[in-house]
Amino acid sequence: MKFESIVVYPDGTVREVKNLGYMLRNWRMIEAIQVSDFEAEVGCACDAFMSVDFKDGRIYTTGFMDKEILRRFLDRSIFRGLPCYWFGREEVITKGW
Repeated sequence: MKFESIVVYPDGTVREVKNLGYMLRNWRMIEAIQVSDFEAEVGCACDAFMSVDFKDGRIYTTGFMDKEILRRFLDRSIFRGLPCYWFGREEVITKGW
């Protein structure tokens, strides 16, 4: 299953982006990350919904099939120190978190 990854700009403009590369290209502007349950249609085995807040007001969202793979994706030096609201728990991304 391919998820729609979108960016919503402060003026309300919505733009579809290809993949998680958007986060990697714009990592310096990330303010916080939220990961929660994915609420989808019946029959979807989706594991997580991620919303990323940027300092300029943009919001990037995407679904993820496996929350542990997502956690490993976020375990990068560029994301360390960022607040991450992981399924309702406030955490800070650290090495091996």
